[in-house]
Amino acid sequence: MIEQNTIKNRILGVAHDQLGRRSLAQDIYDDCVDYHPINGVARISKCVMTRLVLNSKLENDSVEQEIYQKCDFKWRKHGFRAIDNCARTQANYYRDTGQLPNW
Repeated sequence: MIEQNTIKNRILGVAHDQLGRRSLAQDIYDDCVDYHPINGVARISKCVMTRLVLNSKLENDSVEQEIYQKCDFKWRKHGFRAIDNCARTQANYYRDTGQLPNW
């Protein structure tokens, strides 16, 4: 349990450094915990890192969540890198066109 708290604090520290506010970091962490309630800290960490990339590209929480959920659903069986790649690609598409892709 102590190790998981250490990892959680490290994740929150990285998110806080990028976002500038602890509450925003905690919100993203909590969203990932809600989305992956039984998968443990490692999976949550990967979710947070992808969400931070989405946040830096989009700064729109609802679009970020939708893109993450769609990419996770579609690419979960292929692993975290596939989810991350999908999320980055879809975020770029949304930023360029202003609309979500036709999944």
